[in-house]
Amino acid sequence: CQKDLLTPVPQTSISDASSFSSPTRVKSQLLSVYGAMKGGSFYGGRFLIYGDIRAENFINESSNLVTGTDVWTQNPTNSATAVVGLWSQAYFTINSANVFIDGMATQTAVTGATATGYIAEARVVRALSYLALLQYYARPYADGAGAKPGVPLRLTGIKGTGFSDLARSSVADVYKQILADLDY
Repeated sequence: CQKDLLTPVPQTSISDASSFSSPTRVKSQLLSVYGAMKGGSFYGGRFLIYGDIRAENFINESSNLVTGTDVWTQNPTNSATAVVGLWSQAYFTINSANVFIDGMATQTAVTGATATGYIAEARVVRALSYLALLQYYARPYADGAGAKPGVPLRLTGIKGTGFSDLARSSVADVYKQILADLDY
């Protein structure tokens, strides 16, 4: 009897301890950040549609949530599909980028310009995500010179429960982080 075969290492799920152990896995982690960004509730669909709905040449005649009435009236409730879908997918994307950036700090599989480039890509995705959130859920920068409440600014990855309660940062602080990510 070979008892060590009774507890095999899973081949389809990778622990966070080994997710940055090879160049292929590091690249896969980066691709998952892009995958989060192109989710159907974010840049892969609804975010773009919500921009069209908010345009001045759109008239919502059916007044239901499927056609984006909550976005059109710019008065969504916490349970509205725009909030639940767009907000959660944007923060899922931000967290994916943060987990990737945090993991890159300790990994040794990819180094030099390649590692810096991968981190830069994740930071661009994070910046685009914050910009999208500001466009829909915050006052414009010109209203109060960025002093108005923006969105929660999270710069570290969450791997467990109990870390999602975060106060809103000012619009200026969020834009400052967006510019820092883009400058990187």
